[in-house]
Amino acid sequence: MKRLAALLLIAAPFFVAADASESKLKITGIYSNMQFGTEDVTGVEIFLVFSRSGYYAVMQCAEGAPGVPVVLPVKVAGNLLEIEAPLRKENDSGCPASKFLGTIEEAGLKGSFEGTEWPGFLKRGGSYWQ
Repeated sequence: MKRLAALLLIAAPFFVAADASESKLKITGIYSNMQFGTEDVTGVEIFLVFSRSGYYAVMQCAEGAPGVPVVLPVKVAGNLLEIEAPLRKENDSGCPASKFLGTIEEAGLKGSFEGTEWPGFLKRGGSYWQ
């Protein structure tokens, strides 16, 4: 019995470490609330990817018509993220010219562009365009 108790004490940290790594949220993926309304496309789609230079977002916004997708650097701290503000140009992304601040959750990404409440919740899953 003492051997079993000693074995469990030795093995316990490994079981805890396995649980902690499995519960860590995955940052990368597609987050979208883009949809086709009665006559137009609205919403935001963000595809988070990782590279040797860190995280990046391919972001597209639509309010009536889909904007041009932009690639922007992303700062990640735990499950919090900040996407740099897209540059404003004629025929650009359609996204507000402010940072996007968000929180990654199991089901998706909750966030908004600074100074707005838009877009709110973006569901994790497939792209609108698939």
